[in-house]
Amino acid sequence: MPAVPPRTRPVLSGLLALALALLPGCAGSRSASPVWSSADVYVAGNEVKNSGVVAKVWKNGTATSLTSGSTVATATAVLVAGGDVYAVGYEGLPAMLWKNGVATRLGDPEVDGNALAIAAMGQDIYVGGYQTAGTTTVAKVWKNGAPLWDLTDGTLNAQVSALAVAGGHVYAGGYIVNADYVAVATLWVDGVALDPLSDGVNDAYVTGLAASEAGWVAVGYGSGGSGSTPLWWKDGVAQGAFTTPGQEAELTSGALSGTDVYLAGYDVVGTDRVATIWKNGSVLGTLGSSASYATVDGLAVVGSDVYAVGSLDNGSGSSAAVVWKNGTTAQVGGTLATARGLFVQPR
Repeated sequence: MPAVPPRTRPVLSGLLALALALLPGCAGSRSASPVWSSADVYVAGNEVKNSGVVAKVWKNGTATSLTSGSTVATATAVLVAGGDVYAVGYEGLPAMLWKNGVATRLGDPEVDGNALAIAAMGQDIYVGGYQTAGTTTVAKVWKNGAPLWDLTDGTLNAQVSALAVAGGHVYAGGYIVNADYVAVATLWVDGVALDPLSDGVNDAYVTGLAASEAGWVAVGYGSGGSGSTPLWWKDGVAQGAFTTPGQEAELTSGALSGTDVYLAGYDVVGTDRVATIWKNGSVLGTLGSSASYATVDGLAVVGSDVYAVGSLDNGSGSSAAVVWKNGTTAQVGGTLATARGLFVQPR
């Protein structure tokens, strides 16, 4: 049976990343970086403090803690809706939702789970992730803190990794393990699975999703004997690869702006992994490269501005956390912080 894919639980060795947030009402001054000069930039993640792993949200480079560090926790996604700041992730075992720093458990506190994605439609807040059921995981969506859909029956592993809302519909992306114990990239609309996105022969996962009234884009990766391969689909149709031929690569995030399609993740060029952003199939920019680890983990397009966040291993057991805006980068956070999600709020 395939393992739960990367980025489900944090890796706390050399894969460490970003910073940028402060919940409303918290003290702290904003950095003067041009990266957040025209909008408020929020990042979800965690940081190691005094041997504990603390879930955090950063706003414009300034952090606030969601947990105490007494148990391992992380925030995986963040958004602002109706003036409130929402984050999701896990603390200890259960999946969690935080609203302005106040925690709500999503499900039984003794049952392992994780919330990996969040989206808002009107006054409703949707959360996607998974919860264990015996020895397997069930793909789930919650609405306003309560269960909405069990997307699978728990026979084999499944999870929701990405959410988007558009045209009154809720889109969820992730994977379902089939009878041959292969992970199948899957998209659900309003709780109903569409035709599988992948062939069910090699493992494939959806890790990012963007939707508009004109259509949707899902991104992810496949895995096989030669490492990860980038995958993306537009309105259910698989699209061609544009990363370095024959090299390992993954896509983690997507965004739509008019007719433009933005994708992000990493590509391998020579011996280095390069954290990369693409626009309509061409490289728009990079956060940097590393021989061991580099990737983009969040992407947003606001007007004419493109934002991304990611991590670059510095080769000495820690990482640089990088925020990118239109080609300008800023390093944020400490050397033991990880960033998982990005939200940009225009001022």
